[in-house]
Amino acid sequence: MLILQSSKSAGGRVVTEKAYVKRMLTGHWSFVSVLDDATWVHTIYPRSGKLLVTQNTSTAMSELSGKMLTGVCKVTVR
Repeated sequence: MLILQSSKSAGGRVVTEKAYVKRMLTGHWSFVSVLDDATWVHTIYPRSGKLLVTQNTSTAMSELSGKMLTGVCKVTVR
């Protein structure tokens, strides 16, 4: 389960999505969420505290679009 929280300026809502999780040998994690209209890939690099997110979508007209976002994160394992 992937738990996402929007920014405070967007209301700070918490959203959960089913996601496939893969831990890589190099120590980072990737989460793949396949939604009705998009595929999201979140990759967290705990050693550097970096986050890379890509979104891929297509329309009924077969037009493709995508986004790439980067961020800084802190990973805590419980």
